[in-house]
Amino acid sequence: MTFSLIRLTLVCFVLSPSLVLAQLNLATPRSLAPGVLHVFPSQIEARDSFSFPMAMPGLDPKEYAGNFSSKVQSLHGQTRDVIFFRNVWQYEFATLGLRQIRLAFRAADGSTVNKHYWYMVYRVRDFGKSLSYEQVKQSAVFEYVKHELKIDAAKTQRDLTPQRFNPQLELRGWVADASGAYEQVSYRDQYLPLVAKEIQKLEDPARRLFDKLEIGDVEVPLAQNESDPGVWGVAVWEGVNPHVNYVSVFVRGITNAYRLVVAADKKIGLVHKTLQLNYWRPGDSAEQEKDFVDAGIPLVDLPEQQIAITRRYDLPGPQIRAFVVSELAAREIGITEIDAGVDLDDFSSPVTKELDQGKLSESLISALQLTGTNVSSDTAVTTVISSSMWQFQIDVGSKPQKWVLKFEPQYWEKQGKGIRFIKSLDHLWIYR
Repeated sequence: MTFSLIRLTLVCFVLSPSLVLAQLNLATPRSLAPGVLHVFPSQIEARDSFSFPMAMPGLDPKEYAGNFSSKVQSLHGQTRDVIFFRNVWQYEFATLGLRQIRLAFRAADGSTVNKHYWYMVYRVRDFGKSLSYEQVKQSAVFEYVKHELKIDAAKTQRDLTPQRFNPQLELRGWVADASGAYEQVSYRDQYLPLVAKEIQKLEDPARRLFDKLEIGDVEVPLAQNESDPGVWGVAVWEGVNPHVNYVSVFVRGITNAYRLVVAADKKIGLVHKTLQLNYWRPGDSAEQEKDFVDAGIPLVDLPEQQIAITRRYDLPGPQIRAFVVSELAAREIGITEIDAGVDLDDFSSPVTKELDQGKLSESLISALQLTGTNVSSDTAVTTVISSSMWQFQIDVGSKPQKWVLKFEPQYWEKQGKGIRFIKSLDHLWIYR
């Protein structure tokens, strides 16, 4: 109760007439120098708009073939290779980076209270980037429906996007204790309207920065060109440990893309497409607001440091990707993928180990079965390239079907005793 009363006192003290007038008399926002605003364009992939062929969740009908119909026409056949299509959209996100501020408030007893905050000024714009599907009936006689893909239809069909931005920004980092052991800490952006106003005064009094709740009520207009201002907001974090480093900010709400995943108990869940922004700062508590937080990850040469960096930023490791070989298309068609589970202590993978032994791992079996592929622990696997490529064959109907499995890195790969980072890692798109 005492804390709430103090916060109420802070509200009365900070909300001064000069601040209100500054908001009512906005001038032209100052121009930003090239490179100050880091822009992350919309990045929609076709994979975001549909699921791989899979068995209908929750249905397990018996396989049956009638006297006058094929297996494909049965309930079992119609629920084996189901593709879930969905309309997806994505905004452009841009930020001025991760910064800190120290503010002084007057407490109820008349004393001055200093508080330290982390914040991120950002901009969102809607360029109508979307993937959508229109169902078209191919014939008046047959019930077959084709899903026709439309690219960026949101430019004219405005109902394909929410036209609102409801942000969720999580700040996560690591803190070392006295013994040097690291512990992960995490903070949600908070609704602190008075702090947001003070940040606006510091950054640019002429540029309206909407706080966590206000921005959800602001329409994000369709941007016509690169000069469109977009909608600006600010995320604020309070109580961040002053020794935090290896910092990442996870941004959700700029797209509705998601994927279906199978948990260890074989239940199906969702993971959402998220923008991960990586930053680095020394863990120094002295005059934090003067520290410059660098974008990206620290560049290190020692193998043990490279491994530590990979862990601190939770950089996605190599995957096992499964392809079916299509004779009709004369190419390999990607069907599903799983994490290879590479152990950073010795770079071993239990999945590749089992594959080299001629067996499918339980995780691969579950992922393939989810797509309606009839595999089991008895499915024989042949090694093409040790620890890198494998193949197996199953019978589909009366015909053999060939599959290829590949070990493919994403953001890093083993190099000698250390790690080679494959891409620029100031940001990455992940599913979480």
